[in-house]
Amino acid sequence: MNPEFPKYGRTEDASTRLLEPADFDFFDGAPPPENLGRTGTPVNILSSWPLDGADPVASPALVLTFHLRQHATPSAVTFDLFAAYSMLNRYEISLGGKGLVADETRSDLAAGETIRLVLLATESVGSADRLGRLAAVVNGQDASVINGHFGERSFGGCEAAVCAA
Repeated sequence: MNPEFPKYGRTEDASTRLLEPADFDFFDGAPPPENLGRTGTPVNILSSWPLDGADPVASPALVLTFHLRQHATPSAVTFDLFAAYSMLNRYEISLGGKGLVADETRSDLAAGETIRLVLLATESVGSADRLGRLAAVVNGQDASVINGHFGERSFGGCEAAVCAA
């Protein structure tokens, strides 16, 4: 505590004085408008989303294994991983899903000869079929979706498999 300002930092008993009530008339005696306090912006009422503390239901995952080229730079690897995720995410949405999310606990992005990226579908209904189609695209069994290959700067190859969570 600073001795120059002894009144700061201390609590003291003091009397309290209540002010008399005051009326404010913003409408000059006229009744307030009927829509006062109501917003003109539409409000979306969200459906209830029950939370369950039980063990999560096992859902399939898309496991991508990227084989790095010998002289791949970190920036090229980062860009190619993002491009691969972006392409697969858009394709999963076009199949009726709601997108993909990375499973950080099962992915292995450490520097080495391979990178393992595990992706989960955010919409579990029909996810096994959609992820199977994504795996077929990555493995080259369905070339109608991709024009060319992703990750040519930093990846020597890529395999995909669908596994249970």
